[in-house]
Amino acid sequence: MSENEWQVSVSGRCIGAGLCLAIAPDHFRLDGIRAQSTGTVTGQEAHDLVVSAAGVCPARAITMTPAHAAAE
Repeated sequence: MSENEWQVSVSGRCIGAGLCLAIAPDHFRLDGIRAQSTGTVTGQEAHDLVVSAAGVCPARAITMTPAHAAAE
């Protein structure tokens, strides 16, 4: 497991605005009316995209945890 791996989560606060999909479509999908994370992201570019998506989320529903911490 790399230190550049992050576990991405979308909480139940998600309102399905879809801004995360617009910014980082490879890392989110819509599951009914809410967004879901596609899982772990690796690398700086993917990290930066998900951070940008989290920053525009109106519900502040996106979190990132270092994958090594999530596995503990």
